[in-house]
Amino acid sequence: MPKRELLAQFHHLFWVGDLNYRINWQPDEDTKLAHKDNCDPEIFGAFQSHLNEKTLKNVLKDDQLVTSMIDLKAFVGFREPDLRFLPTFKVEKTPGLHYNVCYTYAHICTYVFYSKQFRCLLKFIQPSRLPAWCDRILYRSAAIVNPPKVLSYSALPNVPHSDHKPVESHMNIEIWNRPSGIDDSISQAVLHFQDCSAEGLLAADVSGFFLFWVLVFVCWNLLFLFFGSFSGTSDPYLHWPKQPLLEKPSNSRRKNKTLHPEWNDSRDFEPLLLLRNSIAFMTKALLFLEMRDHDHLSKDELIGQGYLPLAPALDNIGKWQYFEVELTFSGLYAGKFQGRYKIVINDESSKTDDNKAAKKIKKSKVKTT
Repeated sequence: MPKRELLAQFHHLFWVGDLNYRINWQPDEDTKLAHKDNCDPEIFGAFQSHLNEKTLKNVLKDDQLVTSMIDLKAFVGFREPDLRFLPTFKVEKTPGLHYNVCYTYAHICTYVFYSKQFRCLLKFIQPSRLPAWCDRILYRSAAIVNPPKVLSYSALPNVPHSDHKPVESHMNIEIWNRPSGIDDSISQAVLHFQDCSAEGLLAADVSGFFLFWVLVFVCWNLLFLFFGSFSGTSDPYLHWPKQPLLEKPSNSRRKNKTLHPEWNDSRDFEPLLLLRNSIAFMTKALLFLEMRDHDHLSKDELIGQGYLPLAPALDNIGKWQYFEVELTFSGLYAGKFQGRYKIVINDESSKTDDNKAAKKIKKSKVKTT
């Protein structure tokens, strides 16, 4: 199986660790923080006096991770449990939240030869680091499953082994027994698409005005190839890669020189024959998809990935249902793919009567549950 991004592989994904995001806090509009690791003592003191459990929401508005997630610049589709504890960095290696300062190599040597009382004196002459929430817990869930139920999200201030205080979260996660993918009472399941489009795609091609004219003089016969390859747009098409759910990979028709392609013709998408036809299996299944850019001169480029849940189409078998898929590329927002789809299921007795097949599937669904 080809490698895929983490965001397109799992029903639940957790991201835990030191993300090293800081706080862009300032006491007023005229006072700006020069550097996150070189904070003026007055600003450091003002922040500490301002920081308490009642003001956390206001302070979190300036948190770099929160603003990055809102602006879709990082961790697209992820959530964080409600944060209700004080910043966990940078602190003394002692029990409790005692916010620390930067120490240079010279001061570390001084600490070796002098007493702890002198170390306390150094705090008043060293630049202070503005406290921040560096260690975080994030999670992302597919649309067809219930997100984890967060029971707690807290820090452990009494752990003294680092200048970061660890954080923990307790969650309940929905699990299910994986059913068989094949139902012998169903001959085939076919997925159809209609009125599909994409928007906000990445521009895979770059502007090459100078190179364009060089190529005109070098090889006039190949001009049309390079004209499309440096237009500042993409030649997108949808690719269904090899995966357990499909009988074979498939591509849509290519749309040239656009970041907002539309596939309105019934011939733009071939019907996808599903290799797994069990209704219980497909209810939790995710169909992986890739948005690619066609390149005349090199290998086609990947410009977005996502997954399409089949559960909405199974609620009304044989009827068109609207879908919307958020695309990501290297963890960043890469556009949106949307349209209508339906699943047509034929049983052995009547391959054209979808209603009879739907009734039969509903009965099998009751038995499996």
